[in-house]
Order: sequence, then structure tokens, then C-alpha cells
Amino acid sequence: MPAIENKLPPQKRYDLTPLMTGAPLTWDAEDGIESVNVVMLKLKDLAGYGRIQVESPAQSVLGLHEYSREYFGGHCPLASGAFIPTQAKIIIRFHPDKQGSRSNTLPINITLPNGCDLLTRTSKEKLVGEKYLKRWGLLNDIHG
Repeated sequence: MPAIENKLPPQKRYDLTPLMTGAPLTWDAEDGIESVNVVMLKLKDLAGYGRIQVESPAQSVLGLHEYSREYFGGHCPLASGAFIPTQAKIIIRFHPDKQGSRSNTLPINITLPNGCDLLTRTSKEKLVGEKYLKRWGLLNDIHG
């Protein structure tokens, strides 16, 4: 009888540093996505003094980086190099399915090193979420 190989699923490792640059998060038109926005970043002070949370207002026309630059000016924590991100919230908004219907959203909350609430989503939402988290450099599979 052949030996049974014990294969564990790959562990997921998240990296939120790409979100510090404000680079656009791109997507494929065929996925029905209308917009993608980073709406919250929790940052840890590299000196160990504390944490700060930057969250853009829900109805703001400014993205998180623009809002942070406008609010903090020359002391913007996202551009200072003195902070690293430890938690993020990204909202993926889909085009409405039917004329006049509301658009669906997929909020994704990530907490370092390996926490993400995609596990609680539908299989379609998990596929879309993981596809884009990998594309944006936020998710890597670690094979044991």
C-alpha cells in the first residue's frame, strides 16, 4: 500500500506595504467591477511609540492618499516612511446587475500577518478577492 502524503493547503501571507504608495489598484472589465478603494489603513510607528489609523470618509470624492495628504499636509503618515501598515480595508464595488438596482460591494479586511475576512465570503467573492489581492501584491501563498 502506497504511503499517504499529508498535504496541507498553502498558508496565506499578506503584505500591505504596496498600499502605502497610492498606486492605482487595477482590475479586469469582465469581472464587473466599478471601482476599488482603500478606505482604511492602520499604521504602526517604526519607532514603537504607537499606532495611527487613517480612514477616508464614506462619501468622500478623495481617495485615502489624497485625503491623508490634504488633512495632514507635510506630516502625512502614508508618505513619511515612519510607519508600516498593519491593517487595511478595501472596498470593491461592482456594477449593478440590472438597470436601477444597487451596486454590490465586497469589503475586504486584512490584518497582518495572515488574517483576512475573505474566508467568510461566498466562493465567487473569495475567487475575485484572492485574484486581485495577488495582482496588487497583497497576498502570497507560502508552501510548507
